Amino acid sequence: MPKTIFITSFHVLVSRNILLSPLCHLLKQDGWRIVIIVPEKKHQYFKDTFGDTQTEIIGVKNVLNRADNFFKDLALSALRTRSLLVMKKRKMGVRVPFYLRIFFFAPLLKSLIPFLYRLVIPRHSFHDIFLHYQPALVFSTDVFSSNDCRLMREAKTHGIKTVGMVRSWDNLTAKGGFRFVPDVLVVQNEIAKREAVELHAIPSEKVFVVGIPHYDRYLAADPNEEFYDAKLGVPRGQKFVLYAPLGDRIVKVGDIVQKHKYDAGMVALLDRLVPPDYFIIVRLPPTDTITVDRDALSPRVIFQEPGVRFGPDHKGIRLSEMSEEDDRLLCATLKRAAVVINPFSSLCIDAAFLDRPIITPSFDPYPVPYWESVRRLQEFEHFRPVMEGGGTKVVESEAELEKAIKTYMMDQSQDRQRRRLFAERECYKLDGRSSERLFYVLKSNSAIRVNQ
Repeated sequence: MPKTIFITSFHVLVSRNILLSPLCHLLKQDGWRIVIIVPEKKHQYFKDTFGDTQTEIIGVKNVLNRADNFFKDLALSALRTRSLLVMKKRKMGVRVPFYLRIFFFAPLLKSLIPFLYRLVIPRHSFHDIFLHYQPALVFSTDVFSSNDCRLMREAKTHGIKTVGMVRSWDNLTAKGGFRFVPDVLVVQNEIAKREAVELHAIPSEKVFVVGIPHYDRYLAADPNEEFYDAKLGVPRGQKFVLYAPLGDRIVKVGDIVQKHKYDAGMVALLDRLVPPDYFIIVRLPPTDTITVDRDALSPRVIFQEPGVRFGPDHKGIRLSEMSEEDDRLLCATLKRAAVVINPFSSLCIDAAFLDRPIITPSFDPYPVPYWESVRRLQEFEHFRPVMEGGGTKVVESEAELEKAIKTYMMDQSQDRQRRRLFAERECYKLDGRSSERLFYVLKSNSAIRVNQ
């Protein structure tokens, strides 16, 4: 009888980061049965997209309650980092400043939070699923997700080992402390491993560095390259720059939307500065919008809006999913971009991996107070290597931005070695074998049961 592995997918980017990577193929090739745990409202999409004879999709209802929210806020207050300080000042996150005052003692309890979580959170949220499928292993793709914590809690009750992954480069410094510590932790690079050990006291021997699995696909030639080139909306052979916006959710301060939108101002600025024979592609974040008057821009500005929408009338921006077509289009866009303009997005890692020139504007198109400035966002710990490592050209004025754009347009090989070093630092290895490393971590831990 084949072994069964539970894989969670509660975040919009997990399907792209993990399920579309070679990992699932490696598991099935090794004889595993895969059970993907997803939100109930996304069940049919995942079934149509990933379901097959070796892959089953289970849609689960929302079981979270006030206790989950309590522990989420307690964990947020338990960690003291520059990223969280900036978030609290800008009122980014759920009620963080309020809970910071209540949970002033939280850092003293950080090591006890997982114990308290197991004590308070109900044990049998997914009891029937575990009894039916008898998994050999639970793979949590997002250890800071409340749903993932619940599932790992259930696994602990059944004596099943858990492998947890840190989903994104900012999670260990911006998501607070751990509510549930998995038996094994998987991270993308040595920076994250150091953060897990030093900030969260995870034993070094429990942390495995694997790289970024979905980049494995980027190294392979896309047989439908011409199809995705056509979807860009840019004539074949025509050059363009790519802009990765902040998004409305990051630009606003608390519940107050800034009068002058950063993205609207930056897109208008690029429309003015970029040479007229270049197009401009603005690729929106998959779970966000940008407020911009598109009619005021020239026709050469093209907007990409990735994500399969759920919710009423398929307009649920926070309930989207990155499809395989979205990811392939992103790869095609990056490979053809002359320059990538990236104020704060992880798209700078994608660009460095594919050796595209990157410019990071460290100024605002309109005068704003410092706490509302993009420069404050760039103080986040995870973004400091971007600002300081030389893999991206940091510009602090319109004049510097215009000069950098023209410089890279003349010679895209400039700063190539620095980009490669940045990519190696963020991606661990550029060998296209991250999925294999993750597969061997999962396989080597599947036969071991743990104490309840």
